[in-house]
Amino acid sequence: ETRRNQGVYTIENLHTVAVDQLAVQIYASDPQLTQVELAPDPTNDDPYDLDAGGVYTTLITVSDTAKRLVVQTLNSTAPDLDLYVGLDANGDGLPAMDEQLCSSTSSTADEICDFSQLDDSLTPGVYWILVQNWAGSGAPTDSFTLSTLLIDRADTGLLSASGPPSVTAGEPFDVQIGWNIPNFTAGDVKYGVLELADA
Repeated sequence: ETRRNQGVYTIENLHTVAVDQLAVQIYASDPQLTQVELAPDPTNDDPYDLDAGGVYTTLITVSDTAKRLVVQTLNSTAPDLDLYVGLDANGDGLPAMDEQLCSSTSSTADEICDFSQLDDSLTPGVYWILVQNWAGSGAPTDSFTLSTLLIDRADTGLLSASGPPSVTAGEPFDVQIGWNIPNFTAGDVKYGVLELADA
């Protein structure tokens, strides 16, 4: 969290194995925001009966150079949305229970699914996203923002990172993350991936 659109933040006391030549790289991107109007689901015990209505679906393609995928629901007028994300294994472009990789089904409307190449939860392919209006506000439709963030290794997002040239096993070290984002304003969010490797 920052109060300025430029600066440097230091991550302190990191530890790793001995590294003769430390390579520090950061990747970041901006979310794609989609405004959605959605009626309540009349059969909210089953998000996959798509013909009943009350669900919004879309697809996103993840390349083999992707580092992270973050899907969120924001700014909802409905009190309770549920979010599901899966890999379209059969290629039909439709969500299915047996393809589901993430479900975020809290009792609120703020849901998130986060996939990362670092923990092997992100693999290349076409992903489907399903948002269910589990409990509406009482209006015919409710609005929300679907935030879809895909970070690729070609994206730096106006961020930079640096660290020591080498690391001794067990010895703490620091990494500096810098940013210079002229149009960054209060409330904006930027996700990233920080990678440390032996060059």
